Amino acid sequence: MKIVSVKSDVLGATSGALCLIHCLATPLLFLYSTSPFYNNSNKPLWWTSLDLIFITFSLIAIIQSIKVTQLKLIKPLLASNWLILFGLIINEKFEYFKIEEIYSYIFSFSLIITHLYNVRHINSTQNKESII
Repeated sequence: MKIVSVKSDVLGATSGALCLIHCLATPLLFLYSTSPFYNNSNKPLWWTSLDLIFITFSLIAIIQSIKVTQLKLIKPLLASNWLILFGLIINEKFEYFKIEEIYSYIFSFSLIITHLYNVRHINSTQNKESII
């Protein structure tokens, strides 16, 4: 059961990191798209879909981590961070409100940290059990 949690937390941290990289790289894509060397003014569909792919993988990882984690604080942290990040991504897609990008970075980073903390807790619990 603990191996499943570690794998889901690693998946969650990885998808969060990739999402963060994607968010940071998007402005560079915009700069490139305005250059005279770029012929298409629209963002590629595959690029604009990446955040939805990452948030889907993150949801799968969070559901699994919530099922098996023993830390009570991790469950609401993972769920609330994911819900806020999902809301920020949907808002960015449909532009309901003007919200700074920094909030997406903060909640993506927060998800990564929460997953890594859960992995650390699982590893420390396993080490204590192996000593006993």
